[in-house]
Amino acid sequence: MHIKQRTCLKCGRSFGSTGPGNRLCLRCNRINSELPPLSKVQIQEQRGAKRHNGEVLVDPESEPAERERLSGEPADSGPQSSDPQSSEPLRTRWLPA
Repeated sequence: MHIKQRTCLKCGRSFGSTGPGNRLCLRCNRINSELPPLSKVQIQEQRGAKRHNGEVLVDPESEPAERERLSGEPADSGPQSSDPQSSEPLRTRWLPA
């Protein structure tokens, strides 16, 4: 097995890494393993809202209050047409990255 010197992503110290998936030193791995597991909600709160090109991505399955919290806009206000005579909302089109 080839050992490569890498910098730990948590503490910044140099350590002998056994591969590209090994980016934390033994000390930091031990610290992480002693932490209590977090729920999905706690993890999401720490990470914040998902964004694409600065725009908040809102899951259509999420609750209205959650959509409002993530986007910062009222849940019932979707994109509006630029034509004041039109009552139809704009259709959003997602393009592949």
